[in-house]
This record gives sequence, C-alpha cells and structure tokens, in this order.
Amino acid sequence: MSQYRAPPISLLSAPDNGNIYIGQNINGKKQGSGTMYYDDGTIHMCTWINNKADGPGICHNRNGSEYIGSWINDMFHGNTNEIYYENGDYYRGSICRNTVTGYGRKKYADGTVYKGEWKNGLWHGYGELFYNNTETYNGMFDNGQREGAGIYIWKNGTIYDGEWKHNEIDGYGSIQTHLDPTTVHTCLWT
Repeated sequence: MSQYRAPPISLLSAPDNGNIYIGQNINGKKQGSGTMYYDDGTIHMCTWINNKADGPGICHNRNGSEYIGSWINDMFHGNTNEIYYENGDYYRGSICRNTVTGYGRKKYADGTVYKGEWKNGLWHGYGELFYNNTETYNGMFDNGQREGAGIYIWKNGTIYDGEWKHNEIDGYGSIQTHLDPTTVHTCLWT
C-alpha cells in the first residue's frame, strides 16, 4: 500500500510580472494549497490544480473587494459564494463562471436589498426588491428591469398589482390607494 505525500511547499515567482506564489507545487506548477500575491496588490488564497484556482478560497483585491467561495478551472463558480464590494455592497449566492447568475441575495450600500434570480449580473426572473426598507416590489425582472407580473407597494401604502414593461406600469393591473383602501381600480395602464 502506497502512502500519499503532499506536494512540497515552496516559493514560485514570475520576475517578468512581479507575481509571487507561496504554496504547494509539482514541477513548478501551483498544485495544492497556496497563496498567490499579484503585483497589483491582489492576494488569492486557494486550492490550485495544474496552475489554476480550483477549490475553496478567498481573494482580496487591492480595490477593497473580497471574494469568498469556490473556484473551478480559474473561475469563481459555486452556489454559496460571497462578494464584498469595495462600495459596501454585499452579495451571497450563485456565481457561474465569474458572473452573478442563478439565485442570490444582494444588499446594496444604500440599504436596498434584492433577493431572487440573476442572469449575467442583472436581476432576471422572479425576485423581491426592498427599497431601503420603504417600498417593495415582488415579481418578474428582465435584464435588471421590472418586466411582467409584479406587485409594488409604495411607502404611503398604495399597492399596484399587475403588468410591468421596461420598469414602468404597463398593461392590466389594479391599484389600491392609501387614500381609499376599500376601493380597487382595475384597468389597462399605459
């Protein structure tokens, strides 16, 4: 029975670009646990396979953003990844090949929260949007805009339940105003 031996830990550097790798390697390639120090200030701690990030890790960018989660074939990829953005935004959810795609929740620095489906970094599919704890929208999105069926509740209590197009009320729907909550107005809105 053979015994497994972990790859040795050593220093690999690329003098032509200033990047430095400290960690396990085989034949001069990153292989196993290690940390990559990029000349731009980015630090990437990860599991590496054949010189590529592949497994759990953390990446701190010089601009202040931080990525925590999984990498596959040098791409940020997984269902429970986290991004701390330099502007104070925070995302937790699916990332597909370096892009926010799938189900996730993002809290923006201004207090707005979106949870739902994403495609290519935009709200897409069903989602819930909470505008700084004052107004809400639950419904469909297309490429970052309210599109299709949705319910919007304004801060004053007015409720619209109906169709949306390009982020605007457009189509059949009902409005119940805060001024007369017992009356519902249903019609075609354009």
